[in-house]
Amino acid sequence: MKNLRKVKIWFKHFSGNNNYISDLSQAIEEFTKAPIDRDIDRSLSLDSSSEECPENILSSLDLQTCSEGSKYALRSLKLNGKLHQLPPFVSLLSGLIELCISSATLTQVHLSALINLNRLLYLKLVASKLENFEIKHGAFPSLRRLCFVVKSATSALPIIKHGALPNLISLQLLCQCLVGLSGIEIRHMKHLKEITVNSGVSVQWEQAAKKHPNRPKVLFLRKVDPMESEKMGKPCVIREQIKISVAQLTNPEPSSGLDSSLNKIRLSKPPSSRLQKVWNCAK
Repeated sequence: MKNLRKVKIWFKHFSGNNNYISDLSQAIEEFTKAPIDRDIDRSLSLDSSSEECPENILSSLDLQTCSEGSKYALRSLKLNGKLHQLPPFVSLLSGLIELCISSATLTQVHLSALINLNRLLYLKLVASKLENFEIKHGAFPSLRRLCFVVKSATSALPIIKHGALPNLISLQLLCQCLVGLSGIEIRHMKHLKEITVNSGVSVQWEQAAKKHPNRPKVLFLRKVDPMESEKMGKPCVIREQIKISVAQLTNPEPSSGLDSSLNKIRLSKPPSSRLQKVWNCAK
């Protein structure tokens, strides 16, 4: 497994009383373990969305404590399935850069598990609904791109406190429940340059963008189709884009240091080596 760069595991079904979880946990340990002084360019995707899978299967994955001189490291992680809570090993991935979580419901419990991911640059959250979802002051200091895809028209929206996301460049709110600004304040996001929302709230967001010091570009999309964008690093571009409104009245400023950092993220470039494996417990 030393030369692997990308692994995707689909959970088909789980039957019997065997060593499936422990064997899979050990395999993930081997794939993610690295010397403590080195970062690795590896991606892991775990998909338990099949109806045959038990609800707690991803949360059951548990990695042993690393030996001295080593750590668990990934560049990119994607979790899709029935997630009452995140797998415990996620909080150990302090060097994680890209993260996508997809579940029927996402809550503050899921968000709290991410507080140690201080190097995270891209976060995508897909859910039917959000519950008590609050991004607090000082959260995600390195994050550049944040995407919410919320499919329910009656879901609550995320609360973003003043002082959160201090280096955010791109905010994507692809939410059926978005009505106007829905209480989301963007003025404190000093580096914001791009906002993507549904077309039905265009006027309010254009006005908010004009009042922002950066005059960020505003993109409007006709409808939310979260299945359209499956690749981890792809922006949440949905099927039909009907309008692009540039709320900047002056020429953009020269590239900043944040832009330079963002350009280094090769979100859409596939790794050279790939393994896609279906784990089947019924041996």
